[in-house]
Amino acid sequence: MGTVVLCDLDADELLMEIEMLDPDTSVFNIGFTRCAFDAECAKRLFSRCPNLNEIHLNQLEFDGIDLATVEILSSFIGSQDCHLQNIVLGPNKVAEGGIELLANGLISNKSIVTLDISNIDISVAAFSNLIHALQCNVSIQYLNLSYCNLQDTNLQTLADSLTTTERVFEFRGNDAITPSGKAYLQNKIRELESSATAVTYA
Repeated sequence: MGTVVLCDLDADELLMEIEMLDPDTSVFNIGFTRCAFDAECAKRLFSRCPNLNEIHLNQLEFDGIDLATVEILSSFIGSQDCHLQNIVLGPNKVAEGGIELLANGLISNKSIVTLDISNIDISVAAFSNLIHALQCNVSIQYLNLSYCNLQDTNLQTLADSLTTTERVFEFRGNDAITPSGKAYLQNKIRELESSATAVTYA
């Protein structure tokens, strides 16, 4: 297993580091912290290392994750060549429309097991797209939505979509969620026969 963590690099430096990665590594985990990770870096990374198992994008520079970068990521995770099992995208600022693009890729993905998009502001519309993707995706078992400024309406959307799929959700730090919103979700979970869905708020 190969693990690489790259920190405090601009786009040109990142491209040079990516060119040095071993494309023959069977399982590859990589992290980018405080880096200028852009669409060109993403395109080159997924082209050179298609066997990536895990990717972390943490506190990226400038405007965080722009639409062009999310589009490359979404296209990769939606392809049959994707082997990613774990994705961590927060904390970051994601361009408006980015979560919707990500959701498009998740619909056809068959490899991702854990998805962490905590500490990213998610709008009501984006959340609805994300939930639709989860209804289509059968591989994701853990979704971290902590500190995403979610509200009761988001929990209701999730609750109304739930099946008996075994899946763990985290909602820590979403202070706008009220006891009523939590109760709505918990009541829905209790209604599901043989449900193993778990929820964590704190």
